[in-house]
Amino acid sequence: MRRRLVGIALVWSIERTLPVTDGPGHDGRSTATALVVEADSEVQGVNAEYMWLVFHQPDKNVVLQSLLFEGGRAYDILEVAGRDGTTEKIFFDITAFYGKW
Repeated sequence: MRRRLVGIALVWSIERTLPVTDGPGHDGRSTATALVVEADSEVQGVNAEYMWLVFHQPDKNVVLQSLLFEGGRAYDILEVAGRDGTTEKIFFDITAFYGKW
């Protein structure tokens, strides 16, 4: 039991440190409500996107990743598929780290 609690605490602490703004107004369903990633580099930012998926959509796999520029902002669009074959797009605002290595 103690091991399980330590594992849960570790996962919770990792998830809490991801540089991704989600919650009210940021559900990732469009550019207007994109999940905002505040990272220092592309490597850190893309890792944060995929870690967000692990914590929030663990039963889905990325089938396509694309880049969109709109209104002076940069977005990663991750299309994910569930086991039943249904897909959805998740929008991440990557303006803060796009082009930074």
